[in-house]
Amino acid sequence: MVVKAFRKWTIKIIVGVFTSLLVISITSAKPQTSPFKVLGFSTTPANMADGGHRSFAKEANAWFPTVAAANGFIYENTTNWGDLNATKLANYKVIMFLDAFPWDAGQRTAFQNYMTNGGGFIGYHVSAFNNSIDPANWDWYTKTFLAMGQFVSNTWPPSGPLLLVEDTTHPAMKGLGASFKSPDNEFYSWQNDLRKNPDMKVLASIDKSAYPVGTQGVFTWSGTGYVPVIWTNTKYKMVYSNIGHNRADDVGVSTSFTNASFAKFVLNTIKWEAGVTTEVEQGKTISVVTESPKQELLVKTVGNDLEISLSSHEQMNATLCNALGITVASARSLNGIARIEYDKLKQGIYFIRVKNAKTVISQKICLENNTIK
Repeated sequence: MVVKAFRKWTIKIIVGVFTSLLVISITSAKPQTSPFKVLGFSTTPANMADGGHRSFAKEANAWFPTVAAANGFIYENTTNWGDLNATKLANYKVIMFLDAFPWDAGQRTAFQNYMTNGGGFIGYHVSAFNNSIDPANWDWYTKTFLAMGQFVSNTWPPSGPLLLVEDTTHPAMKGLGASFKSPDNEFYSWQNDLRKNPDMKVLASIDKSAYPVGTQGVFTWSGTGYVPVIWTNTKYKMVYSNIGHNRADDVGVSTSFTNASFAKFVLNTIKWEAGVTTEVEQGKTISVVTESPKQELLVKTVGNDLEISLSSHEQMNATLCNALGITVASARSLNGIARIEYDKLKQGIYFIRVKNAKTVISQKICLENNTIK
């Protein structure tokens, strides 16, 4: 796919060939022929005792469909853990455990095989819970895959401390900076020190400056010490996030995904695990969701408008979404050109999505310092 940018503003494109017009050629070694699929497993409210966990799962299942299209995937949710089988999982690039995990031996085996064969996974919060009173009885999962061992203690009530990003180069953490403020959350401490396990890489931990954390269940630096929050097992395409308990009960609504940094981390992780490049950089390529790999998306600025068209001049619908996947503007093409006013938009990351009966293309742009990247 080729994106051509014509400008009234000063236009900077990171990947490009500079002529009288700025042109960027964005290609993919393996172009996506259709949006990839993500499956979230959650538990029915009747079977989930903790109101905070119910609220987080409900928020997640409402939020993911709103950001999926702009980020090149289709989201589905199930409360049927019987779907955790080889035939079903073969349809999904990434699966998620939303504050739950399987208990059936056959389902556990299917999950382990899925991960061993290159599947992607994100686990949230209580999906790792395991202690002597309520053991998970799943040694591969708790001792090898997640590797944290048993739950030791928790903070209370949910709070949002500063998190230290321990690997700013990891695809899941890209663009988050050296630290970010967590959404309110109940944090866990664990039996095992993940830093001593060569297979594990901690991506974020509670920053030392944030202690003490909590007022009833309290973590202190001198007592609890180092607490990892987000980590990955380098032998798999997986990430675990202890974030996933935003509310103490069912009063109010969980708001974890309204935290822009957390939302970015989640979308980064999904794309990384699915094999989709998320940044356009010098010498890099970006995967583009399109059913017509030879199709060109043409974008130019005319006055205060983005003029969006396809090289085939076909009619289409164009949508502009922010980084959280929320639609901020949309237009239907007239004579093959869709026009979206952009001069009143805030600076930041946006996604242009063009769709008609034959083509779906998603493209990232950045509005920064009066510059379109």
